[in-house]
Amino acid sequence: MERNSQQGNRRLGRRHKAEKNELIDELYRQVGQLKMELDWLNWELQVKDKRMLIDRTNEFISIARQAALLGLSRSAIYYEPVVDTYDIELLRLIDEQDPPFRVQEEWL
Repeated sequence: MERNSQQGNRRLGRRHKAEKNELIDELYRQVGQLKMELDWLNWELQVKDKRMLIDRTNEFISIARQAALLGLSRSAIYYEPVVDTYDIELLRLIDEQDPPFRVQEEWL
């Protein structure tokens, strides 16, 4: 009777070990899939697109963590480009020249 009990325990141990290994394999597969998707996301999107994905109201994932997941620095989230109206006007005037403005070799 004791021998049957030991054999049963071994079978349960083997079954438990097999289930555990299957679970580990599945978790590694999921981690690999998520890593691949995250790499794709970071490759496909530009910084301006990634900035739009930040959810500032999310209580569970901090802005810093969201930035890290998107491959952004925190400063990239808060950066606002400075637009100088003088530069914009100057570029507009250059574009309007006829013939188009050309750089002279001696200027270089």
